[in-house]
Amino acid sequence: RLWNLMETYFGSATKTFEHIFVVNHCPLLLLGERGQNITPNKVPKSIITPVLDACDDHLKEVVDLLGITHIIGIGKYAEERARKAFNAPKKGSGTTLTGRQIIIDTCWHPSPASPLANKNDGADWRTNVVACLQRNGC
Repeated sequence: RLWNLMETYFGSATKTFEHIFVVNHCPLLLLGERGQNITPNKVPKSIITPVLDACDDHLKEVVDLLGITHIIGIGKYAEERARKAFNAPKKGSGTTLTGRQIIIDTCWHPSPASPLANKNDGADWRTNVVACLQRNGC
């Protein structure tokens, strides 16, 4: 869903990446014994905390390396992790490793399990994401 919307909004995959960069906060696939997806919030804190801290560090490095000025968390979890990584309050900006201001926002997650993403055949989700992009200068 996300990639199709980005291609439609920006005109092509190439043009998409002239405007945005997508990084997965936790680029790990966590699977249970039967191959089912396990989200980080289902892993014991003693195990997942150091992993998420490393993911936060990676995000901070990417933001500084690329000079990123805005983060749009795709879903509340991504927004919360970005806010934690950049010491940002629930509303407002955070600060990068180099002391720059970083604006943090969120849009709805496109998960098929999300009622918001599926409302009106996904039209409400698309409207939400486009509004977020526009609000953040894209």
